[in-house]
Amino acid sequence: MNTSSTKPSIRKAKPEDGPAIHQAHMKSIREICLKDHGEEEIKGWGFREYDEKHRLETIHRDPMWVVELNGTVEGYGHLRLYEKDGERKAEIWGLYFTPNVAGQGLGLQLSEIMLNEARKFGAKKITLQSSLTAHQFYKKLGFEDTGPVQQEIINGHPVRNYPMKMIL
Repeated sequence: MNTSSTKPSIRKAKPEDGPAIHQAHMKSIREICLKDHGEEEIKGWGFREYDEKHRLETIHRDPMWVVELNGTVEGYGHLRLYEKDGERKAEIWGLYFTPNVAGQGLGLQLSEIMLNEARKFGAKKITLQSSLTAHQFYKKLGFEDTGPVQQEIINGHPVRNYPMKMIL
C-alpha cells in the first residue's frame, strides 16, 4: 500500500483511543505550540502524564473525535456540552494536531463538526480558551475575544490563552 497517498480520516473517539489521544495532544503542544508559547510554557503544559480516569470519563461523557492516519491517532477534537442554570452550553476543550496532519484542513473540518453538534444540542454560543498558536485560526472561523490574554498555571508553569466565544 502506498502510504504517501493515504489521507487522514476523522471518526468518533473510542475508549481505547485514550492513550493515543494524549500522545497526539502532547506532541502537538511540544512540536507546534512551542514556536508561539516558548519552552517555559511548554514545560508544564506539554509534558503532562496520561490520566486514564480523566480521559475515559471525557470520552464517555463528551463528543470527541480523532484524526487517524495509517492507523495512528494524529489529532483530536473535544467538545463539552452541558446544561447550567437552565441554559445549554458548549465549549471546545481541545483541537490539536500533530505535525503529520497539521495544515491539511482538518481543523476546519473538525470545527464544523463541533459547531454543528453544539447547534443540535441547542447551545446559543460556544466558548473556548485558545492557545496563542490557534488564536488567528479561531478568529477566521468567527470567534471573538472575550477578554485580554489570560494565564493559567499548568503544573507550576504559566500558560497564556485567549478566552473566546462565537454566537451560534
